[in-house]
Amino acid sequence: MDYSTRIEIESLARELRGKAGVTRVPVEVDILDRYCEVTREEYSFSNHPSVAEKLLRLARDAAKKGSLFLEKVIGFYFAEDRRVILNLDAGEKVRRWGHAHELGHAVLDHASQGVYCVSQFDLLRDVSSSVILAAEEEREANFFAARLLLPEKEWARSVQEEVSLSIEGKRIGELFGVSVSVALRELVSRSRVPRCLIALPRKRGHRPVAVGGITRSDKWAELFTPAAEARLQTELLYLGEIGMPRLFNVSLGKKGTARIQTDLVYEGGCFLVVCEINAFKSNGES
Repeated sequence: MDYSTRIEIESLARELRGKAGVTRVPVEVDILDRYCEVTREEYSFSNHPSVAEKLLRLARDAAKKGSLFLEKVIGFYFAEDRRVILNLDAGEKVRRWGHAHELGHAVLDHASQGVYCVSQFDLLRDVSSSVILAAEEEREANFFAARLLLPEKEWARSVQEEVSLSIEGKRIGELFGVSVSVALRELVSRSRVPRCLIALPRKRGHRPVAVGGITRSDKWAELFTPAAEARLQTELLYLGEIGMPRLFNVSLGKKGTARIQTDLVYEGGCFLVVCEINAFKSNGES
């Protein structure tokens, strides 16, 4: 997603809040439907499994994927009749995010897939231009949701970058009415210092088998090559939950060596590992 697209999406989110007269956070997402010209339906998917499975089949066919899991689904957007369907089984903060995400599809006039599905996995998908972890339209909808629910002006007044990210993530989540994972992702992606958030899906006490999502600040992306980041991921994958060190070294190839400090948060079946550079030694230093 290029810079001009980001500016345009941020402007659309700001215009929507203005039309609805929304001036405070947490943003009241429920009142925004009519300004987006969408209708909304809500179901408990666990109580309506046949409806949920039908919706999921439509989304799988549209996306040509078979890897969508019903228990993780937050909602759907049907472009043809501009209809949003939300899963009442999802937590309130997660559902608010899913609602804002689906409104993003409507505001941005996404219609190439016909049916869109947002799941809890999408809460951790990167929205930066440095990596593609989702279809472009999904990344745009994520970015819209972020700028709708966490407006830049209120964000700048509220964020305390010197505070531990695990603590600040919880505070920001409460303030803006979003999950800790969303708050952490935004804290990292909007940071002016090198930071990275890596999601490691796993059960407590078990080691992860794959990386579930990565979000980087621009400064981090400038410093870490793909090879260096792969070394970091490998290091994290083999660390035990209890024994995860808070400090370790990662080679940046010709650039030098970074001393990485980690912070760990558990939410929604994922360990979220926040990585920051504690110290850096270039190859030219003795």
